[in-house]
Amino acid sequence: MNKKFAFTLTEVLVTLSIIGVVSALTVPTLMNQYQRKAQAVQIRKSANEIMSAIDMLTTEEGKTTFKKTSVFTDVLPNNTAVDGIENLITQHLKVIKTCDKDETGCFASENYRSINNANSSAFTCDGTAYVLANSSAICVSRTIGEKEKYLTVQIDTNGIDKPNIGGRDMFVFDINENGDFRNSEIKCEGGSGGGSICSEDEITFSSATCIASALGSNCFGVLAENNWIMDY
Repeated sequence: MNKKFAFTLTEVLVTLSIIGVVSALTVPTLMNQYQRKAQAVQIRKSANEIMSAIDMLTTEEGKTTFKKTSVFTDVLPNNTAVDGIENLITQHLKVIKTCDKDETGCFASENYRSINNANSSAFTCDGTAYVLANSSAICVSRTIGEKEKYLTVQIDTNGIDKPNIGGRDMFVFDINENGDFRNSEIKCEGGSGGGSICSEDEITFSSATCIASALGSNCFGVLAENNWIMDY
């Protein structure tokens, strides 16, 4: 004679409660891990597109190094005056929207905030901002110093969409005069003979600085050094 067993209502409810508790504990963690991976992939992809555009422009202009291109000289090989940064972006990246200075619609209009919620900051672009076909918004400025030249890139990997958090979808990083990610800087001190003694010092990228920055300062460097794993 076969006996049939069935769960009581109490046992079913207890089991469902346990499943609910486990899900409540694990699902948010899994979602966060997925989001971090997606955010890391997006900033890396966006940065690679910019680097590829730099390589393309340098080759097209027949220059041996990025620092000799129109991006820093504002002059094309045929001696035509041009806005070097605008030429780099509009002619070598897929732009779907342009925002002049103080115009909204490219970057978030609300304040960006830091990962640790300690700081917030409004985004400002000294020049023109752009939205690319990959949905990222970028603002590029340049520094032309006596010893080195570099670009500063501000990028929100999903434009005006949330979360608008530094180090998650908002990043700031520099590109050196060779067209590579800038992870060192030239520092000069006065020498005994009146001249300057200069050295190239490695830049230290800090997770502590990253999570406290509303606009993602240091975060790109931390990610790059950590093999693009967003564990801060």
